[in-house]
Amino acid sequence: MAQTTAVITQSLPNAAGSVDFTSSGFGTPVAAVILYGDANTTNNPQTHSGIGVGFWDGTDVRTMSVWAQDAAANSTTRRLARTDVAVALVNGTSSWSCSYTISNITDGVRLTLGTDNTTVDRYATVILLSGVSAKVLSLTTDPTVDTGTTSASLGFAPDLILTTCIGFTGQTPNSGSTQTNTANLSFGLAASDGTHRMSAWAINNATSSEQCAAYFSETYCAGQISTAAGLDYGIEITSWAADDFTATTRVAGSGSDLIYVLALGGADLSFLAGTITTATSTGAVDTTTTGINPTAVLLGMTSVDTAATLKTDAQASPFSIGVASSSVNAGFSAVDEDAAGTSNAEAAYSATNALYLRTSAAGTASDLVAADVTPATGKFTTNYTTVSATARKGWYLAFGTASGGTFQSAWARGCNTVISSGARP
Repeated sequence: MAQTTAVITQSLPNAAGSVDFTSSGFGTPVAAVILYGDANTTNNPQTHSGIGVGFWDGTDVRTMSVWAQDAAANSTTRRLARTDVAVALVNGTSSWSCSYTISNITDGVRLTLGTDNTTVDRYATVILLSGVSAKVLSLTTDPTVDTGTTSASLGFAPDLILTTCIGFTGQTPNSGSTQTNTANLSFGLAASDGTHRMSAWAINNATSSEQCAAYFSETYCAGQISTAAGLDYGIEITSWAADDFTATTRVAGSGSDLIYVLALGGADLSFLAGTITTATSTGAVDTTTTGINPTAVLLGMTSVDTAATLKTDAQASPFSIGVASSSVNAGFSAVDEDAAGTSNAEAAYSATNALYLRTSAAGTASDLVAADVTPATGKFTTNYTTVSATARKGWYLAFGTASGGTFQSAWARGCNTVISSGARP
């Protein structure tokens, strides 16, 4: 069965009930990636900067999110991890703002309200996958540098993993009252040819002025950063086996990290991953996707201008995730203004720009980089309508169909392309 993707965006109900994310004729999905934030149909942008990522494989689910308070004299931040819901946001009182479970339905998935302590309908976007093998799992990495941790059995040979990490193991997932205060979120990927990408964001808690950090890596797929230590945790996938993978700690802080993983494989898995560097003038820019014709493009963006360099200035203020298909552009941006004496934090959603970076200066938030993304044959086109004079960096993951007619499967990653008719490269 060929790989199939669909991208659907909806607003989540704030009262008892559910919402369906479906695509006619899609069939039964085997996996989903869920993007969400605090922006909603009532307030967009929404004060306070909540943003999160969820993974689901038809059975198991994981999600991580972070939050920062607006208009606070001293910074107030939160982070959380859950293994029972696909969407979960926290607030300054350490209670759940909202949570939603996920279930299979015809041609898609259903998100059902579990908890809601507000009265707004937040935006969420789901990427559906079928025709591939998928497994969601937790991985607690070793705190010792150059020591590997092997995943649980997957039941297939992985070729791609997506990761999210909030930088600790101290919280018991699903506990309702023990969210660790510091906001720290990474979203990244690794492929079996050695490609790694990671975007990371951090905000210190309980400081008299906002202290933010941002980092973009082409070396690690998951990690933790801090304003003081820089990159103090970095994970590289060093082994891709017939039934598992090994995550090796390359940079270590004081302890191990909890990482949530969506592992993907199968003969028909077809994708390309790489770095996206934003344009500095408006207009359309093509990214060639040798080996595949994209059907969905996932983005993990920062506003940093240099890879492998910690930013603790204005470049550390925003974090963004987004996705595009032929019919959907959805971008989620979270902002906390660095060095602000009173916090300026917001969450925003764009239904027209998958690449959507906001920023804040002197208490006023504005678009930093905005672009719609259009998948096409052998490429995707990024049409910039708002640009920064400084080019910003993030990563892309393009899922698609193998180009070249008779080939059954494609692994196309970074600058390398391998196309085969069934054998793993």
